Amino acid sequence: MIERELGFTRQLLLAVAVLVCASWAMGMEIMQSKIEKMDFGKTKDGQPVELYVLTNNNGMTAKIMTYGATLTELDVPDRKGKKEDVVLGFDNLRAYEDNPGPYLGATVGRYANRIAGGKFTLDGKEYTLALNNGGNSLHGGKKGFDKVVWKAEPKTVADGAAVQFTYVSADGEEGYPGELKVAVTYTLTNKNELRIDYTATTTKSTPINLTNHSYFNLSGTDLPILNHVLDADHSPGLEVIRQIKATPANAKTPIMMVSNFENAQQEAVALGAVPGFGKAALSDDDAMERVRPYLETS
Repeated sequence: MIERELGFTRQLLLAVAVLVCASWAMGMEIMQSKIEKMDFGKTKDGQPVELYVLTNNNGMTAKIMTYGATLTELDVPDRKGKKEDVVLGFDNLRAYEDNPGPYLGATVGRYANRIAGGKFTLDGKEYTLALNNGGNSLHGGKKGFDKVVWKAEPKTVADGAAVQFTYVSADGEEGYPGELKVAVTYTLTNKNELRIDYTATTTKSTPINLTNHSYFNLSGTDLPILNHVLDADHSPGLEVIRQIKATPANAKTPIMMVSNFENAQQEAVALGAVPGFGKAALSDDDAMERVRPYLETS
């Protein structure tokens, strides 16, 4: 079986801005990065699920489970050393199974976002996908990568802790052509960065668009996000179904959530979409280095 490299390795750097003052750091015992594994229950069909806890030498932790290769928790110390979980998630596996819609923290695939009508043509052949979003196929279909149990293997890295998740998607799964072997590696660096690397190989030409579906709240999950600012440098947005026009098409100007949220909510309701911001965009190869979410405190 000849496998063709998709030529796609995306590196998603979720650079969490954590400033640790020197006086506080000097008074703390130096920690060693580590990886812990624990049971996280069984799926409804009896498959065991594991939870991996990555800890760097600053005490920051990331928790990822094998169900959906899902980021369940990201505990980040602020400049005073107080840690807060900055991603949304559930406390137990059953809650993830019973509430799949938000895709909280999950690895989404084969194809993130919607494919209109659940159909596409590739190399002169039309393919029909599983429909799970009205007349569209969303985030891989009825049983996307977020709803399968991945294999996990801790990885040795020079600066932090890492674990790699792998999954083999069969030829024809959810209607997609080709057997697809996917690897997703979470790395928590000693610079307090959470890095996610994606690689995939396929036996046939196939569309693929992998991503992580985490929801971030940099103030901790108990407070609203309306004082958040997203400062990103990317090209105008892609055309997607039911665009929320209140979200700027070109985010080279920082987006202040509180000033855009009400208009976005009203337009989403009018369009029959889920209230909130929704935008897909193209970025340069190094653009993720310039994505800077932060809190407006003044």
